[in-house]
Amino acid sequence: AEAAQNYKKLLNDRTKLEETNLVNAIGVSVAHTALNLKVKAIVAATESGSTARTISKFRPHSDIIAVTPNPETARQLALVWGVFPVVKKGRKTTDALLNNAVATAIETGRVQNGDLLIITAGVPTGEKGTTNMMKLHLVGDELVKGQGVGRNSVVGNAVVVNEASELEGRDLSNSVIVTHSTDETFVPYVEQAAGLVAEEAGITSPSAIIGLEQG
Repeated sequence: AEAAQNYKKLLNDRTKLEETNLVNAIGVSVAHTALNLKVKAIVAATESGSTARTISKFRPHSDIIAVTPNPETARQLALVWGVFPVVKKGRKTTDALLNNAVATAIETGRVQNGDLLIITAGVPTGEKGTTNMMKLHLVGDELVKGQGVGRNSVVGNAVVVNEASELEGRDLSNSVIVTHSTDETFVPYVEQAAGLVAEEAGITSPSAIIGLEQG
């Protein structure tokens, strides 16, 4: 606890001494966020190395993984406090840059599934001195993807069924019904349940319509 308090003071003191500009603002935000959320690593996609150097000034507790296409930049960053440089080919789009940053961080062995990262970069990509983005990213594989139609978020025990009759007599108040598809026979049970997950796709599918009606 004492170490954390000392670091907060160090961070606040360094913040007061730095000139106010966009790059320093990103660096301060990254350092504070890394501290408050106990981020595992900070991944800086950088051409010139300035992004990683700026973050390093604020001495974050998290590792700084600098991803750069420039070998000379990587050699320079190897001498900067807390920075672990990796040479990787540059990416032309923001999505490709973010995916490359996460993949590179995993390759270093410093992060794994379930770890929280901060990714910093400049958009548009490939230009020096344009650091203007900070993104939080939870490392992990996407298992499923769907489209929400309700207005609320819910948490509950999954009840997996094929037919509505399987729900007869069950307490569904804290449950999420999971099924392939629905029809009108599911409506009384969905009204009792916390939520519904269905495999059938489409905003006009029976499941989506039931979800919209139930909110």
